[in-house]
Amino acid sequence: MRKLSTVVFGLIFLAGGLASSARASDAAAPAPPSWLPPQIEVSLTQQLANRMKHFGLGPANDDQKLLAGARAMIRAIAADLDARGEDGIEKLAPDFSGFELPQSGQRELDLMVRYNVCNLALYMQSLDPAFQDDVNAKLTSVLGLTAVTMVIGYLRDPFVHAGNDAAQIEAHLTDPNLQPIFDRIQKEPEIRASVEKTCQPVITTLLEGPLNQVGGDQAAPSRTD
Repeated sequence: MRKLSTVVFGLIFLAGGLASSARASDAAAPAPPSWLPPQIEVSLTQQLANRMKHFGLGPANDDQKLLAGARAMIRAIAADLDARGEDGIEKLAPDFSGFELPQSGQRELDLMVRYNVCNLALYMQSLDPAFQDDVNAKLTSVLGLTAVTMVIGYLRDPFVHAGNDAAQIEAHLTDPNLQPIFDRIQKEPEIRASVEKTCQPVITTLLEGPLNQVGGDQAAPSRTD
């Protein structure tokens, strides 16, 4: 089993100065982009804060500080995705050519499926008792799930604006042909390890810039094998 790992220590979410840094990031941050409506930003922020609290990450007994940090991270990820653009997101996408993933012939939908495989690996790691005392692994899982979800949200925007039905997204991400692949990832350790190895550089890259933006010198990501 290969741990999905991005950050080693000293993240702003674990530092006492979280609130002031988050407020500064909030003040300097541009308005959320059109693909991230305010209600979705609020939902993602609350979801991230809840996950961090559930896993014992971030400042204890200070929900407002945790929410401020989560909001700053959501906005930093959004800014990073905007800077990458759709071409950059496609270039970064994990290569699962060894799997017969469903193909729609539509760029955004097929990219969503590839990223969503990493979501499964991150979710499995977040629940794995082998990592229950590993702050790095838990934090990578929690932040990675948020980042990949936002990638899918980013890709949704051009897909829908091209006149496509948003219902096609759910249908493609829940294609019955994916279930045997997901079953293998969950049941076969060597397959899971291969997926984790493929997702590792993707998740590291997605989180690297946002963590540096939110945390400054206190949040230094480190690439690990």
